[in-house]
Amino acid sequence: MDFKCIASSRRVIFLGLLLFCSSAFSQELNIALSYYNQGDFKSAREELKSYLESNPSDFEALYYAGKLEGEAGKSVGYFKKVWENSSKIKKEESALELCLYYQAVGLNNSVLGLCSEFKRTFPKSSFLPQILWFESQAFFSSGKIEPALKGFKNIVEHYPFSSWAAWAQLGIGEVYFFQGKFNKSLKEYNKVVDKYAETEVFPSALSGIYRAFESSKEKDKAILYLNLYKEKYPKGIDLESQILFEEIATEKDLGEAEKLTGTKYAVQIGVFASKENADRMMKRLKLRGYNPERSYKIIQNKKYYLIRVGSFYSLSEAQRLREKLEKEEGEVYRIVIK
Repeated sequence: MDFKCIASSRRVIFLGLLLFCSSAFSQELNIALSYYNQGDFKSAREELKSYLESNPSDFEALYYAGKLEGEAGKSVGYFKKVWENSSKIKKEESALELCLYYQAVGLNNSVLGLCSEFKRTFPKSSFLPQILWFESQAFFSSGKIEPALKGFKNIVEHYPFSSWAAWAQLGIGEVYFFQGKFNKSLKEYNKVVDKYAETEVFPSALSGIYRAFESSKEKDKAILYLNLYKEKYPKGIDLESQILFEEIATEKDLGEAEKLTGTKYAVQIGVFASKENADRMMKRLKLRGYNPERSYKIIQNKKYYLIRVGSFYSLSEAQRLREKLEKEEGEVYRIVIK
């Protein structure tokens, strides 16, 4: 008996089985991704769940499972597995998802740490402008103004054709506005208007311009840009425009401004992916004599809990509460429309 021929035949059969199984698994994953691309997320989830039972370390499947997971905490778990264990497959994309999550829940140090590691690992990544924006925004949210400004300027200078250059240009205007340098902020907001009029950043630039004029006590110019905003985005009056509209309406009759009366303001304390963390913040605020409210929003199939304090018809009252809370907590909060 030719034992060499028998051994060779067995290897061929074994390799054939491996190729067959690999092909079957690949087909199963392709079906899941096909459902995902068609927007049939329920079917995609079911296919991925079945696939991952046999292929728990497939990084592409783990990434899309994270995208489809409805609970933010579990979603992050998938992205972490890919970021920490994959050498390339969906590693960069998972980092972006993690940055988005950390930013949404206010974990600025986690954003900064992840961005720093990303830059070391993928110094020539096509996603680098977005990572730099996350990093700059995290510096800004942490009150680290100089590195934030430097980061935004770096994106505009070195990645002028990236879609993130527009957001970075807006960020420069926001930094100067935060510093009270309204003339400088106007200059930077106008650069967005001049260079990026066709982008999704344009409405925010208009908002920034009339906020800067209003803060400079140039009410007539503020009204001009507010009306321009209303004309271009009649269904998109954002938080800043509503606040500004209320303030201006007390001094000038704008006709349609009465439609916005009755608006209430609150101070937003945080956005939490974990219900337990949100509950702890609620308890903490109650013990200090506040009456916080909790609600939730679904963002990209993930549930986030919002904690807010106060309910004011007057913007100035909301601003006073915000200042009080910021002094007590050492954090930066924002006023939102209820």
